[in-house]
Formats: sequence, structure tokens, C-alpha cells
Amino acid sequence: MKNLSLKFALVLSSLLAGCQLTGSPLWTRDVGEVRSDILGNYTMRKASGDSKAELVIIRKSSSQANGYELVRAEGAVLQFSLVKLGDWRFVDMTMPTKDGLHAVWRYSESDGQIVLYSSTKLDTSSRAMQYRQTLKIEGDESLIRVPRAGETLANTKPPGAQARATATTSELQNSLRKYGDLFNQVVYEFARRN
Repeated sequence: MKNLSLKFALVLSSLLAGCQLTGSPLWTRDVGEVRSDILGNYTMRKASGDSKAELVIIRKSSSQANGYELVRAEGAVLQFSLVKLGDWRFVDMTMPTKDGLHAVWRYSESDGQIVLYSSTKLDTSSRAMQYRQTLKIEGDESLIRVPRAGETLANTKPPGAQARATATTSELQNSLRKYGDLFNQVVYEFARRN
């Protein structure tokens, strides 16, 4: 059981790379999006130049109305919803943590390819700073990272200790509707497998 928990924590930690963590869900019925065309088998690859690819399945959620599940090769099943805010589309993934964090990425889809984007923490433009203020960030944003080779979870910060937006769902939606263009750094690419 302990080995399974460590394995799951590593999977969770790798997924958190580049996302916007929030204590509030982004999804509400009025902005939720249902798309059956994204269901299927994919090859998932980190955009950081990592040549390692992972086979994943995107399917309808068995427990979340209008939701989806990302099933990873090692067996982890992660719940997510799709959200449309103005011109932007986002993934709102419910993280399996005791404090119910949500991870948010912007996404685009075309020709069987899904791309997830994050906002860069290095952007110091006045627009990026205004965006961060609207999110009401709590904690140290520099803690949002993937453990380096050789590191264990014992010497990295757990997901609950990372910076997170404390804005309400409505505030998050308004902010992401306005600042969706700041999510311009490719983090994950999913290529459909037939």
C-alpha cells in the first residue's frame, strides 16, 4: 500500500507541472463543455523535450456528471471537466488530495491532437502580474515543480504545500476569461491513436 501511495504521489506530482492550482473548481453548469469527440486512446508526451511517451485513455467519467477520466498506464484515474470561457477552453482536473485541489490548464484540440498550455511563472509583464493578483495566490509559486532525477517526495514539497489560487469560482472564471492568452506555454501533447 505504501509503495502504491508513493507511485500515485509521483504520478500526481508529474501532472502538476505547469498547471494553475486552485482551491475552487472552475467548472459550473453554465460554462461546462461536453465533447464526445475527445474520447479515445492517446499517446501523452510532455512538451519539455522528453522523448518518453505514455499511452492514456480519455473516457466518460463513471462518477462525475458531464466529466471525463484520464486513465494512465500505471492505473491512476484522474477526473476532469472541460470549461469554455469566452474564446478560451480549459481543463479543470480534480486532484485526489485531501484538500480537493483543482489543476487548471488551457487546452486546444485539432486533427486528433490535444495540447495543454500553462501560464509561465517567469512572465513579469504588468498583464501577468494583474492576472496573478486576480487569482489571490497563496503560498510560494516557485514550489510548483516536478521532482528532479534522484529526488524523492520526502525532499520536495507535497501538492498541498504549493501555491494555489484562493479566488472563488466566479472570480476564477472572470480572470481566465480575461487572461486566457497568458496560458501560452505548451506542457502536454496528446496524439490520438487509432
